[in-house]
Amino acid sequence: MRFRNTALVCALALAAASCGGSGDSSTGPGPLTGPSGSYRGTLVGSNSRGVLVIVFATQGATAITGTLTLTGAAVVNLNGTYTASSKHVSLTGSGYTVTGDYTESSTHFSGDYTGPSSDHGSWAVESGTVKVFCGSYTGSAAGTWNLLLNDAGQLRGVAQTSSGAIELVGTYNSSSGAITITSPDDATVGATGTLNATTGGGSGHWTVSGQTAGDWTANTNGC
Repeated sequence: MRFRNTALVCALALAAASCGGSGDSSTGPGPLTGPSGSYRGTLVGSNSRGVLVIVFATQGATAITGTLTLTGAAVVNLNGTYTASSKHVSLTGSGYTVTGDYTESSTHFSGDYTGPSSDHGSWAVESGTVKVFCGSYTGSAAGTWNLLLNDAGQLRGVAQTSSGAIELVGTYNSSSGAITITSPDDATVGATGTLNATTGGGSGHWTVSGQTAGDWTANTNGC
C-alpha cells in the first residue's frame, strides 16, 4: 500500500509540472509599448507655418493620422505610418510629406517636411497638453519663430532662418515663466525671455554667439 501511495503522489507531481505549474512559465504577452495618443506642436518652413497634430489611435499603432492647421489657410488631413523598429513616422496629404523620428526619452517627435511649390522646413510635436506659441523675431535678421510647451514643462520649437528651418530646444521655469533657448542645428543661436502659460503670451531677446541680435514675440493666438 505504501508503494502505491508513493507512486500516486509522484504521478500527480509529474502531471502538475506538465501542465505548466512552474512559476517561470509565460502568462501571456507583455504590455504594449511605443507612442500613444495625440502629439501636438508646430511646423515652420519657407512658405508655411502652423500647428501639427499626430494621432496614435492605439499604443504603438503602425497606421497613424494627423492634421496640419496652416496659419491663415485650410486644415490639411494627413495619413501615414509609424515603424516601431526605427521609431520613424511618415505622413502625407494635400502635397505635404511629413517625416521624422520619435525620441522615447523625451516623448517627442521631430523632423522635416516638404510641401507644394518647393515648400520645405522642420517640425516638432510633444506629448501631453501642449500650448503652441506662434510668433516672429526681428533685429539683425527676421523670420518666423514658433515654440511649444507641454504640461511637463518640456520646451522646444522651430525657427525659419535665411539658411532654412532650425530646431529649438530649451528650459522653462514654471514659477517665473523664464525660458532659455538653444538650437541643436546652430550652436551660435540662443534666446532668453518669458512665456506666460496662462495668458498665452511671450517675448524676449535672441542672440548670436552670445551677443544680442534682436527681439522675439509669440502668443497662442498667433497660430
